[in-house]
Amino acid sequence: MRLQDYWGIGPKTSERLVEALGTERAVEAIESADVRALVDAGLHRGRATRILRRANGEAGMDVLATGDARSVYDDLLGLAADAALTAHAADRIRVLTPLLDRDAVEERLDRVVAARDAWSGLDEADREAVADAFAAYDEADGSDLAAVETAVALREAGLTDGPFADVGALDGDRLRDAADALADVRGSIDPAGDLGGEDIEIASGADAELDRLREQLSAARDLADSAFDVLESVRDGSLRDFEALEAATIEHVARETEVDPATVRSAAPDEALDAA
Repeated sequence: MRLQDYWGIGPKTSERLVEALGTERAVEAIESADVRALVDAGLHRGRATRILRRANGEAGMDVLATGDARSVYDDLLGLAADAALTAHAADRIRVLTPLLDRDAVEERLDRVVAARDAWSGLDEADREAVADAFAAYDEADGSDLAAVETAVALREAGLTDGPFADVGALDGDRLRDAADALADVRGSIDPAGDLGGEDIEIASGADAELDRLREQLSAARDLADSAFDVLESVRDGSLRDFEALEAATIEHVARETEVDPATVRSAAPDEALDAA
């Protein structure tokens, strides 16, 4: 689907979204009502909200036939959004549209009531713990680590059933392991495996094997930047042919980088061309 097929997205907005997110990610953000993604791409929050409402509930919005009706509806959602614990939750509230199906209306209401009852059942200390966890989530711009730490906080506060059943189904030990691992990750990990154009970086000291490979890579790059020095190091009067020179070079590279000689040999070119 073309971005300009969505209500409120013209050529300039489409160009901005493609430049910031790419077409596929922009469409995904619209279809999933991701306000933050559109705002981060440069759209005003109010405009992003209107676009997402139309994209995900146009029939419901048509029920609000007058400007006054839409204004009252916006005010109601604004009041609800003001009570949200996170900016993300507030955004999700603001993009809600009227439902036309009675069963869907009752299901949404049941979820809201269940969440209210779960919150009312917490003591003051647990409420503060949950609020602090969600505040940290917002401050971290909804990072992967913040999401995991929020889930841990919810479990520790006893929010594991009703609207929080998905959190309750998670393994607590694995969540803590994930938090420890993500603390060393820089960048966002897409569940689908798409890095979205961003590099994922693992901090030094997080994994011994990765650190070893980094050191080998650094040593190999140093050798690549000083190829003539390498040649001088391995060349002596006993090297009479190319095979001997190649073997000596592989041995030297393996020794300097601590890479297995077989690995070095497999990366070596089959033939050497003298461009001089």
